[in-house]
Amino acid sequence: MFGLSAAALRQAQGDPTLKSQLHVKQQLGTSWLGMNNAVKPFNNIKVREAFSDAIDRKSLITVALDGLGHPTGTFLPPGLPGAIANTPAASKYGGYDVTKAQALLAAAGYPGGKGFPAVTIDTDNVSTDETVMQYVQAELEQNLHITIGIKSMPQNAFNALFNSPKTAPPLYSYAFSLDYPDAQEMLQYFATSGPNGFVNYEHYSNPAFDNLVNRAVATANDSKRAALYNQAETLFMSAQPVVRSITSRSRGSRSRTRVGSARLRSTWPSGISARWQAWAGSPATRGFSLTDGARERGFSVRFG
Repeated sequence: MFGLSAAALRQAQGDPTLKSQLHVKQQLGTSWLGMNNAVKPFNNIKVREAFSDAIDRKSLITVALDGLGHPTGTFLPPGLPGAIANTPAASKYGGYDVTKAQALLAAAGYPGGKGFPAVTIDTDNVSTDETVMQYVQAELEQNLHITIGIKSMPQNAFNALFNSPKTAPPLYSYAFSLDYPDAQEMLQYFATSGPNGFVNYEHYSNPAFDNLVNRAVATANDSKRAALYNQAETLFMSAQPVVRSITSRSRGSRSRTRVGSARLRSTWPSGISARWQAWAGSPATRGFSLTDGARERGFSVRFG
């Protein structure tokens, strides 16, 4: 059983029998607050930065998720080759500074939140997504003195919003778990321009970023590939397209079998299967999980 909620995790931790079967692993996945960079007020980087600085990620983990997660301010989750989160530079991102956030919002033309339009966070009601967004709503309203609504709906209805520019929300929650341990999936699909960026709902666009990602994808050397991904993520974060990585998600699982080798049945991009095997066997990444993401995209991954 995978993907235990925080409530179910607490129950398992308090049960002598279940506790011995419980494994809590960090997942290669993130949750974030998405913003359409092409529409007001989110076409202003100062607004996006203000939103980021106004959210206390550490308290979010404690209050909204009962400690089930890790606060981080970067795009790629820790443990992924090339991720800023693996380096000392990670400390530059995801800070909580209300004074700075208010100054940024004022510089964007909304001093004390005055004149800022009432906006709504669209979210699905799956798992803890709605709970996390309720915390984010409270933080933004209290710290920036603006009005934020929440519209929650079933996952299918939420996903359908992005099928048309007419219904795509300007502010929304999003969560993703990687299907394989390579940054190509997040950097190319979620952030590049053109057809490859088919889930680039933020409408982020930077030719230099696209070039770095395309070079990385075409590079077979793992260390060079990771370096290019790192450069690309750094460039992406400098534009603060979204409030990235509100959390690096953790998942509880109940199992009598110790997590071990992986058996894969899927068709992945060239070279990804080999990278998976190398990643899964690395001591640096022992204890991470890709299981939920694989399920979301129809792949079959088993541990045991």
